Amino acid sequence: LFRSIEGDFMKTFADAPRPDEVFYDMFSFQTESRFWLEETFVDLLKFFASKRTSLYTYSSSTRIRANLLAAGFFVSSGVSMGPKSSTTVAMNFKPQDTRYTLLDHAWLKRYDVSHVKDARQSHRVRNHPQFSI
Repeated sequence: LFRSIEGDFMKTFADAPRPDEVFYDMFSFQTESRFWLEETFVDLLKFFASKRTSLYTYSSSTRIRANLLAAGFFVSSGVSMGPKSSTTVAMNFKPQDTRYTLLDHAWLKRYDVSHVKDARQSHRVRNHPQFSI
């Protein structure tokens, strides 16, 4: 069942039913950064806590993936779509399904040399349980 809820997402999501899947198609970080902040993802992770939920987004940005990881999501590369060679899947659970390829130590190396690496969150990203699997 698909349900669309009108209004400001940041004000309405907490009152919505807990979803199985979320198609997170927000404006870009440059346009609406509040939707892509670690703090927003922390709030979403808490909201999803009572149910296994996957969040899908077109973004494959290192900054967005790092924010998802720092918030506590397990993060995987998603399928290519249109002009995007990769998308992102974030889950509030450790996936057992082999269709998900979690970001690995090669991604961490790219993160370490990235201009978006944030010293305040680097420890949370590097010590996420998915990198010790």
